[in-house]
Amino acid sequence: MMNLSLLADAGVPEWLIMACVFGAIVTGMYLLADFIFGSKSKAESRLEQMSGRGGVEEGKPKQSITELLQKASPKFSEALKPKSEKEINALQTKLNHAGWRTENATQILTTLKLFSAIFGLFMGGGVGLLVNGISMMGLIYALVAGVLFLFVPELMLSLVARSRKQKIFLGLPDALDLMVVCVEAGLGMDQA
Repeated sequence: MMNLSLLADAGVPEWLIMACVFGAIVTGMYLLADFIFGSKSKAESRLEQMSGRGGVEEGKPKQSITELLQKASPKFSEALKPKSEKEINALQTKLNHAGWRTENATQILTTLKLFSAIFGLFMGGGVGLLVNGISMMGLIYALVAGVLFLFVPELMLSLVARSRKQKIFLGLPDALDLMVVCVEAGLGMDQA
């Protein structure tokens, strides 16, 4: 455990100190995430642009956080980027099944995996610090949480893909039935 003799002499319980440290870490991570990802919705941005309040500052166009992340994602994603063509194709197939077909989808996914792992390290470190103090078990908690959080974006991608496949599977009979009705009414296949 930590050497907290000054605070212990003052009568402050050690668990309270650990809880405050954990709260400070979580609050800092929240504020950092809010600063990085807390952009306005597209509707709010368009309204500001149309009303003349948004847009250009000091001769430079205003960039959104999403655009900055898209520019930075190639640098961040290099560590987790698939190396072989087979792995790249498999990842691209997963992204296509989930309906994410943009050019930089693989870069954004690997960047999300990296940020998720870093978030897991901080959360696991906070829990480890709270439970065990500064020790080897606290470090193990941080590493395990980091590895587990690394796979969260991949899990979410597979859940989105499964949901999308289920919607297509359930909607196909209705689409075929509507197409048959249109063809029977005299429409051509391209019009149906």
